[in-house]
Amino acid sequence: MRPIHLLPLLLSSCLAQTVCAAEFVVHVPPSTPGDARVFVAGSGAALGNWKADGFELRRDDSGIYRGEAALEAGTNIEFKFTLGNWRTVEKNADGTDRANRKEKVEPSTRQIEATVERWASTSNVIESSVVGTLKLHTIDSKTLGRQRTIRVWLPADYEANPTQRYPVLYMHDGQNCFDRATSAFGNEWKIDETLTKLSDDRKVPPMIVVGIDNGGAARTSEYTFVADEKYGGGQGERYANFLLDEVRPVINQTYRTQMGRENTFVGGSSLGGLVSIEIANRHPDVFGGAIVMSPSLWWANHAIIDDLAKDASRLRDTRLWIDMGTREGSAETAASNVDLAREVDSILTKARIEHRLQIAEGAQHDEPAWATRFPDAIEYLFSTK
Repeated sequence: MRPIHLLPLLLSSCLAQTVCAAEFVVHVPPSTPGDARVFVAGSGAALGNWKADGFELRRDDSGIYRGEAALEAGTNIEFKFTLGNWRTVEKNADGTDRANRKEKVEPSTRQIEATVERWASTSNVIESSVVGTLKLHTIDSKTLGRQRTIRVWLPADYEANPTQRYPVLYMHDGQNCFDRATSAFGNEWKIDETLTKLSDDRKVPPMIVVGIDNGGAARTSEYTFVADEKYGGGQGERYANFLLDEVRPVINQTYRTQMGRENTFVGGSSLGGLVSIEIANRHPDVFGGAIVMSPSLWWANHAIIDDLAKDASRLRDTRLWIDMGTREGSAETAASNVDLAREVDSILTKARIEHRLQIAEGAQHDEPAWATRFPDAIEYLFSTK
């Protein structure tokens, strides 16, 4: 996972009102050979007019593939990724055919970020690591103006107890929550394994977990309520409305959920941690608790800290888990991140907000670290229930 303070630089820019230099940023499955050549095959001359090896990307030192294409603003492009021929075209995590990716090119388009879940080549298959039942839904979001995948994990006794209802945890970056085959960096939160064990041990009640896939290139914007001078963003309210007005109704209508804020939680890490505390703060009537792991508290010159310092009373009846590793970024950055977390802890303590802060010694900014802390976090949220 990228360090907390080192978001990708938006190197590309619109060259003119009608042509944009947009950078493709593509995360590939961990089993992709180190010498693999990755291509975009898509509509239009810039993407090779659907040739399997139409537009080649270059691998950077971190294993991410990048390439800048001149795209016409106002057009709708479709594309897929390949390893150079259609026998190696990308697939869904379960091996089924993947629909064409679609993107509206705006004058402001800088990046098109994507994650390949699996290649058609059987030599590059990553087996699913999901424990239990995981159901996938696709929502055509009017709020976001695009499709979004929702991953719903059900507790082991869901089918056996047709009258029981369950609390719900909504998690951001859903593709990283349950399955190594879909995770952007080959590691997952292991929420399914953890909750299965904790539920069997009766440390937490059985619950439904809803993983909301991030928006790729739109992730930074969707996970921030306030624009940052350097990185932009600021569409968090729209994302929150998507969660509240489009995702929750589908979940409540489709599954046997326990209603009420005391049974509804939200969580995430990094910018996902930041947007979790923002959403909990702005919608205390909906969420009774939040998991806030490695939050990007530095965003927009510490805007969330300033906001809480002015008035944290909206969180008075909300339970918060907040944590930070001591090795998230460079030594200087990591120390600053810990200091900011302690500052939030001080503000919440003064305001008598129920919360817990954990400073994780030696922990980095990645899924394995968050998976390690998740059991303590979820137990804390339910410790008074």
